[in-house]
Amino acid sequence: MALAPAAVSAQTTSSPVTLGFSDALKIAGEKSPGVIMAGERVKQALERLNQTRAPLFPQLSVSASEIRQTKNLETFGLQAAPNTPSVTGPFNAFDARLKVIQTLFDMATVKRLEAAGIGHEVSRAEEKKIKEDVLALVATLYIEAKRAQSALAFSEAELRLSRETYRLAGMNFRIGTGSEMDLKNAKAAHSESRFQRRMSKTKARDTQLDLKAALGFSEEQEMRLSENEPTVNLRLPKRPEILKLTQSHPEVLLAQAKLRQAEAETASEKAEFLPKISGAADYGASADLPGHSKATYSYGLEAAWAIFEGGQRTALAAEGQSKSREAEAYRKDLTNQKENKALEAREFLKNMRNLLKAKRDDLAAQSRQLELTKNRLANGTASRLEVIHAMSNETRAADVFAEAAASFQTAEVNLAHALGQTGIIMNDRRIL
Repeated sequence: MALAPAAVSAQTTSSPVTLGFSDALKIAGEKSPGVIMAGERVKQALERLNQTRAPLFPQLSVSASEIRQTKNLETFGLQAAPNTPSVTGPFNAFDARLKVIQTLFDMATVKRLEAAGIGHEVSRAEEKKIKEDVLALVATLYIEAKRAQSALAFSEAELRLSRETYRLAGMNFRIGTGSEMDLKNAKAAHSESRFQRRMSKTKARDTQLDLKAALGFSEEQEMRLSENEPTVNLRLPKRPEILKLTQSHPEVLLAQAKLRQAEAETASEKAEFLPKISGAADYGASADLPGHSKATYSYGLEAAWAIFEGGQRTALAAEGQSKSREAEAYRKDLTNQKENKALEAREFLKNMRNLLKAKRDDLAAQSRQLELTKNRLANGTASRLEVIHAMSNETRAADVFAEAAASFQTAEVNLAHALGQTGIIMNDRRIL
């Protein structure tokens, strides 16, 4: 039975699951550790944005104190009256106050807020890129696991045929219709088939383990892969479509977001040269005791302007400009690389499609040859050994066709990944 992603992830190791191609991609897009961590980084960036925004809002505070103290007048440069001690007190001091501070003009904070907003965009772009990479990885691992599964089935079929060939060669040798060399060759072929079967079994196990690890399944989880035939009649994107799609590739969008972030951070450093203006006010009660208190208040403005900081601010602004130029150069280079990679992937997919058609034709020819050989056996013009050889040839042709199909599917995934469109093949395996 095919299971939904949520149900698949919740299965116990005692319950086998049948996993389809789109199921694997959906689970990867939701449950992969890389995707989960990227989602948390988006949340962290949002909280950093809130932290940067905080200084622009009113800052409210409340305080209350009551102190009994003595004071030395000489500490304040005052002389006590003759015959009077310089230490006064003890006396009480009570104060309860509400204070508010409001930033009126701080362009540096505004620019840092803009940079933090772009930082949130960068985190979202990173999340999309990571998800794209994870989908491509899981798609490739699924294809490899399915190919290894089919290769194991073919190796088992080949082992059965080689065993029968060895048996017939021995029988022919004993009755004098076969040579000793034929027997030795059949024995060697049978040994090779046993070895290939063991290798295929190991590879099938290893590829399934890789897929389980990528999907977050335990090693003990029994997993079966559903049938997934390759889509041969795929409409390949033309060059203008490829160039357009690569412009919106998640990695290119990430580079563009990082460029905007570098520019915004440079602007925030330059804004530090501007003055900062803030207002403050407080209101409260003061007296020697709370019961004797009277209302008092204060308010005013403060302007601060950093005139010279040893060249630090200028150096930071220059460093930011250099980072912006670096980010722009990286964006251009990355865009060119993505375009070239997508064009190469398109040509490789075309070659794999032609190879797949050729191997399908070869498989059809071997199947027809087997049919004719069986007819000859029925007519008495062919031996059982010839039929087994024809069956072996068909099995090998089917194995080669399965390998070509897996290569074609991998080429599909590579093209989709190069275009940043891996998610599109989750449902109908179409690039466009």
